[in-house]
Formats: sequence, C-alpha cells, structure tokens
Amino acid sequence: MTAAIDTLMETASQQLADLDYAASEATCLDALAAARKAEDWNLYARIVLPLQECRRQRRVHAADQAIQVGLAKGAEVPQTGCVVFTAPHEPADAHAWETQGRQEGRLVQALYAQAAHRKTWRIICPADPTLACPVPAPYQQFPQNQPLDGEKKTKAVHFFISSGEALGDAALERVTADEGTVERVDQLEAAIAAVGDHEILHQRLADAARALVSADEQTKTAS
Repeated sequence: MTAAIDTLMETASQQLADLDYAASEATCLDALAAARKAEDWNLYARIVLPLQECRRQRRVHAADQAIQVGLAKGAEVPQTGCVVFTAPHEPADAHAWETQGRQEGRLVQALYAQAAHRKTWRIICPADPTLACPVPAPYQQFPQNQPLDGEKKTKAVHFFISSGEALGDAALERVTADEGTVERVDQLEAAIAAVGDHEILHQRLADAARALVSADEQTKTAS
C-alpha cells in the first residue's frame, strides 16, 4: 500500500512541476484517501503539505488572472480568475461556477458576499452557506460586471485573499474535537472541503494526523 501511495505522490509532484494544479490536487486527494484507509497517519500527514502547496499555487495563479467583485444577473463571468459573487446571485451560483471551472481544469476561485452594510460585508462560503463571517468592506467601490486592472485589481486581490482567510479562520473555529482523535481529522477534513485553500487548516490537519500517531504510540507504551 505504501509503495502505491508513494507512486501516486511522485505523479502528483510531476503534475505540480508541470503546472497542472487540478491534476496534482486530484492525485494528492487519491493518495490521502488511501493513506487514511490504511490508517497510516504519518504518511497521511506528509501528503497534506503537497496538497496545500498545489492549492496555494492554484489560488496565486487564479489571482493573476481576471478578478471581479460583484455581478449583475446575466452578466458575463470570467472564464478564469477570482470572482466575488453578490446579489442578485446566490451562493449556489458561485459554487456552480467554481465547480464547473475546476472540472474543466480552469483556474477559478469564488466567494459570495452580502454587502449589507457600508463598513462591513458578510462573506458566505459557496460550498457551505452555513459558514459565513464578517469582513471589512472594500476600501472603494469596485465597478461591477468587468474585470479589474491596475491599482483596483491589486486592492480587489487583497480583499479576495483576506476574505478567504477570514472564512477559513471561521471554519477552523468549528473544529472542537480533541487532539489525538479521528473525530478531529473528520472535522478538519470537512472544514477543508468547504474552504479548500486555507493554509492553516491544512497545517492543522497534518498536526491532527501526527497527534494520532503519538496517541497510538502512547497506548502501546502503556500496554
């Protein structure tokens, strides 16, 4: 089993080197599932960090593409890049756009925002609308229905990435299971399934896997 997983990770590494982030992510996830099935938590922890890296690269390169904040109904959505969906769209629209784009191998990242207050926006997770958090409103109004460039793009990228980080932090607050338990791994996996590019969530997942190894070693020593 370990040899087969090692082969998968060699493939994932080559895919990452080839800038095929979608394929590398899928291969890492296959390897992660195999390590979990084998209950090889040391190997599981080692796989998490390459998974984090390919997702980080996907986010960085998506942010280099088009970025758009706000969409009117029926507006053309960029084929690649980062989009903050707003009313009259729903979080499900953002999730559908992101899901389809990734299935087609495009670099896409989506968020959903409720611009309910002049100073504060509410960011909602497209993959799990029960997960939401407040963030400071953008420093300026971005023109809707068009990709941004120049200084406006730089500020929009900052808003997008910081909002995603805040959403990941909110997901991490839901993780309440004790260290050294499979339940903690379950909760962190669920959080990452909702907010897939949050680096600290991935680091905590690797920590949780290593804690299972330590707990198993302590049990063996005690017996």
